[in-house]
Amino acid sequence: MANTGRGARVGALVGTAVSVVCLGLAPPAGAVVSVASVTLTTSPPIARADLPEVLTASVTGSDGNPVADGTPVTFSVNGPKGGVIVDNIYVGIAGDATGDGYWLAGFDGQVHAYGTANSAYTGPPISQLQAPIAEIKATPSGNGFYLVSETGQVFARGDAMLHGDASSLDLANPITSISPTAGGYVLADDAGNVYPFGDATLQGQGGLGGLQVPPVSDIAETPDGGGYWLLTVDGHVWPFGDAAQLTSPTLPADTFATAMAPHGADGLWVDDARGDIFNLGSAPPVGSALAPNQPVTGLAANHAGTGWWAVDADGLVSASSATTVVGDPYIVPTSGGLARLAFTSVALGTSIVSASAGGVSSAPANVQWMPPPSGYWLGAQDGGIFAFGIARFRGSTGAMRLNQPIVGMARTPTGLGYWLVARDGGIFAFGDAGFFGSTGGMHLNKPIVGMAATLDGRGYWLVASDGGIFSFGDARFLGSTGSIHLNQPIVGMAPGFLGFGYWLVASDGGIFAFGDAGFHGSTGSIALNKPIVAMAPTLFGDGYWLVASDGGIFAFGDAGFHGSTGSIHLNQPIVGMAPTAVDDGYWLVARDGGIFAFGTAEFNGSTGSITLNQPIVGMAAIQPFYVPGPISFGSGGRGGSGVRSPNVELARLARGDR
Repeated sequence: MANTGRGARVGALVGTAVSVVCLGLAPPAGAVVSVASVTLTTSPPIARADLPEVLTASVTGSDGNPVADGTPVTFSVNGPKGGVIVDNIYVGIAGDATGDGYWLAGFDGQVHAYGTANSAYTGPPISQLQAPIAEIKATPSGNGFYLVSETGQVFARGDAMLHGDASSLDLANPITSISPTAGGYVLADDAGNVYPFGDATLQGQGGLGGLQVPPVSDIAETPDGGGYWLLTVDGHVWPFGDAAQLTSPTLPADTFATAMAPHGADGLWVDDARGDIFNLGSAPPVGSALAPNQPVTGLAANHAGTGWWAVDADGLVSASSATTVVGDPYIVPTSGGLARLAFTSVALGTSIVSASAGGVSSAPANVQWMPPPSGYWLGAQDGGIFAFGIARFRGSTGAMRLNQPIVGMARTPTGLGYWLVARDGGIFAFGDAGFFGSTGGMHLNKPIVGMAATLDGRGYWLVASDGGIFSFGDARFLGSTGSIHLNQPIVGMAPGFLGFGYWLVASDGGIFAFGDAGFHGSTGSIALNKPIVAMAPTLFGDGYWLVASDGGIFAFGDAGFHGSTGSIHLNQPIVGMAPTAVDDGYWLVARDGGIFAFGTAEFNGSTGSITLNQPIVGMAAIQPFYVPGPISFGSGGRGGSGVRSPNVELARLARGDR
């Protein structure tokens, strides 16, 4: 597969003279720009990952003057993989009726139009979103499009017509895709259940619901609406109704299928996250896409069906040999001879950047991304809170008379609040933390020992020492050890990556995994010097750390070992831990509030030298990578608002969890 990448660009940018056309801007009449030089400056070359980096391209014409306003400049940013954000997290692309334009959709519902695509259908983020947008698809005419969110909300633009949605259903799985028909559409969730609306109908056995198959990433209707294909992340294409039986592609081991675009009634293009495009059936081989920074998230055929466009999560658009890139966030028109691109990274590492115009490229430059500042809260047994670094004090129970002592804490997704949980399951919410319920008035078989918050901050789980689970808000009950005889009591828990699972850990290091939380190992059969007291998950949920009271660290799955206090004499035992934002370090906290920082974790202070009224029982950390938001979804309804940050979205997309 030839990698067409960015070869077909605005105004044939590979030439030495280009007409001034960019992003729907009208060029000066008859203007032709001859570019002599492109100079790129960065500010600064060493960037903090919680702040935007600004690239400035100075473009000079052959007459020594700045080029005409509107000259398109194409910026190139390469790396760090999985980190780059320009202005949104892009989830899909839809082609217009002419074949010379398309719309890009962000996870917040914001849509951008390029080329001939009608800009009247675009706009700011959708305020009534309950959850992130999962996909955008054009209507059969190409004169409009649908957006669908993970909760099944459908939004129509142009000639698209609403026929209902799945937002009022109690969905067990997130919606991943939509495919329009002449007078309706079908939605598919990641379990393969299909939901028809309007004139759309279920075909065959309907979908893949109930079968043990990998998650579904896309659905595509046949041209006559008499069938559809479902695509699972392993690349398998499943036909229903009159959809042709096609040979599924064999994907490389390091990627997953993300989207497909029909070619008539008997062909498909299928893409994977790294940019491979597979032509099935009648679909001709017309190149592959680029994915230097983020996974490919969307694929759309042009209206003539001769080629496709693909979009990455950072908005980078690639074109087939039969189509042309007519704009994306990396193409910026000049003003006064200057073009600027602001971007950031939610991963550490190096970005290699350059700029080009009129066939002339700048010298490459490097931007080195450094960790953002961090902070943490320490919670004491009386509910006293001690905030360090960028963590802010939002309130405490230190001056209150408690029925039972505090045993744990968790922070909200924004870092603007936190919960404390008492031994009887009483919940104390501060800042933007919502109260969703408690066991404070219930008779418990065993005391509560810890808690964990859901991904969006709209709920939480409490865990008792027998492994009994109490779920509140949007936290799902996915199982417990409450009825199981345990060798040792449960001492803590951690949430799974997307909130569809959790782990419980016992004092002997035994791990109990529920929902989609994977088992990656335990110390249940190992003779420990000291008991396990806490655990923490990695960002993607593909591993976890266990910490013992002597500070011994046990790393499983993709969790890295960055050091421990296992061989150090401690004044007080370790009682908790928290990882850094990107798993390259962690903090341990002792009963006296002593802090031990490992890897890239920064020491921001401690209570180790302070006389405390009550001992420290836990901690929570914050290290906010720059995000264009975070984005709030819905009103919360029960005391809090749901929040999804782009670095979480990128992590989801990088895993194929969409």
